[in-house]
Amino acid sequence: MGKILWMIVAGAAGYLGYRKLQNMERGIRSEIARGGEGRTSAVADLKTPSGGTVMAGTQSTLEERIVRRVTETPGILQTELYMLFPEENRRILQEALKTMAKEGGLKRKREGATFKLFPA
Repeated sequence: MGKILWMIVAGAAGYLGYRKLQNMERGIRSEIARGGEGRTSAVADLKTPSGGTVMAGTQSTLEERIVRRVTETPGILQTELYMLFPEENRRILQEALKTMAKEGGLKRKREGATFKLFPA
């Protein structure tokens, strides 16, 4: 009886793991299809002398655009900010926000599983 139960639990865990991997793969493929999120090209992201990131084809740094949006909407959730920058890779945004908060460019206040963002 114990072996049968163990086999059922192991099979269920394997199935759930498989489904999770399928969802992750689907997400990665949709990011790639949306136009290069997750790109590794050295030309796509250029560092400015101040350390900011300038995306290819834009006039302002990512940090400047983030500050502009946070100033327009103080208290915006970090997850809501992602939707305002659909062309940006989420991980790049996360790192930029973390660095800006550390350097005093903006304030982050934990709100559940995300952060509320405020101008510094």
